[in-house]
Amino acid sequence: MFGGKLADYLKSRSHDPSVRVNRHPFPDGEASGHITLSSEPTTVKGEPVERDRVEGISVGQSSESRFTDFLDGIERTSVPYFESMLPVVYGYTSAVIRRRDAGRSMGTWSITPTHDREHLFVPFSLVEPSSIREAQLPVIDSEQHSKVTAVHPMAVQEKGYQAVEKLRGRLEAQLAREWIRDHKPSDDRWLVIDGSLTEYVDNDGDLNAIGIVKSHRTQYFPFEEQKKVLALAEGERSPVFRTPGRLGAYSWYLRLRPNTGRDIYFGLVRIEAPPVPRTLEMADEISRWLMAERSPISLPDSRWDRLIYPIRDCEQYLRSLAPSRIMIEAAFSGI
Repeated sequence: MFGGKLADYLKSRSHDPSVRVNRHPFPDGEASGHITLSSEPTTVKGEPVERDRVEGISVGQSSESRFTDFLDGIERTSVPYFESMLPVVYGYTSAVIRRRDAGRSMGTWSITPTHDREHLFVPFSLVEPSSIREAQLPVIDSEQHSKVTAVHPMAVQEKGYQAVEKLRGRLEAQLAREWIRDHKPSDDRWLVIDGSLTEYVDNDGDLNAIGIVKSHRTQYFPFEEQKKVLALAEGERSPVFRTPGRLGAYSWYLRLRPNTGRDIYFGLVRIEAPPVPRTLEMADEISRWLMAERSPISLPDSRWDRLIYPIRDCEQYLRSLAPSRIMIEAAFSGI
């Protein structure tokens, strides 16, 4: 067990004054440690594809969903100890594709290998990893993608969290590529990815896959036009536009639930789909499938207004396999 192995390693260094053990590595009230790193809200230019102006388009009456496969991942983080007062980040990552059969029961199509899930994350330029490796604990350089800009414990911790998030993204992308390799557009299987399609799919051709984006820190129209998006009624979508970039997706907003008396983003999602003519033809139909996925409701999750139940099922399944907070803290209790 990773937690026990890490506890043994820290016991072996109990007389090292540079090591400071954190016996309560999880923040109060935060058991899962699922990270959502904030980014600066921004506006980028979406390219109109379907219509020149933004307006609400009714998608019609809900029909039975044809989505069959659902991809999501989880991450958990903590700071089990400090090396020379710099935090060492523990990260657990996993991802899964769950498949719904004709009887609407959920099974597992594929899951990331178990040995890829638990790691320590430190900036190798600041924390020498050799003793961690000698203890046969997997360790990753948190500065793989960018350097820590300042020797500050909070900056080091944030860099570790970012590295965990990137690793989870790579696991999800690996599963998405495997699914695309094994399925053709002519198959009667459709994949829903929790998040941006272009983040995980390096393919701008036709495929039976969409991404559902629940956060709206990036908006794709000047605010006068974006206000029309925010005014969408339940069951209405925006016209299709293309997101920027070499692998830009066809995208549109959809209001899944009425937001009368609620936040302007309540029930609002953004869909990404392959930038091919078939997507334009199917935008209403795909939206109706998503409207059908509103039941059962994903309570008690706080994101229930935008979280379809099969994606919640992915998260619940992965959490059932993840090491628990109690197991990890119990391993540290004797240090």
